[in-house]
Amino acid sequence: HEDVVYVGVRDFEEPEADVIKRKKIKNISVSEFRKKGIEKTVVDVFKHLDQCDLIYVSFDVDSMDPKISQGTGTPVPGGFTDKEMGVFISRLVANQKICCFEMVEINPTLDKDNAMAEAAFEILARAVNTIQNA
Repeated sequence: HEDVVYVGVRDFEEPEADVIKRKKIKNISVSEFRKKGIEKTVVDVFKHLDQCDLIYVSFDVDSMDPKISQGTGTPVPGGFTDKEMGVFISRLVANQKICCFEMVEINPTLDKDNAMAEAAFEILARAVNTIQNA
């Protein structure tokens, strides 16, 4: 639990909230992210994970606002924009400790006009470009 950082979790059940609180799992809210800015948030994440040799990034598209992430199972208002996540993910994967990047919770059957797929593809393309140029 000390090697976990959540960014933008807005909807979780009471048992999940209890574990986050009891185990003191770092959880950066959307408002904190926006207040700090992307660069300071990235620094904060890596400072917290400094003792880790390798870092696995799992990007859940549910973290984005439903205006963008309609093609997901649990859309929750007040999430990130695709532009914010594109920059944030790109900054994260530029770090040499990142060993894996995954994108989860995309559900094409719920997507409207392919909006979620296109946003997710742009974020993925930006991440891949960053990794290739590192």
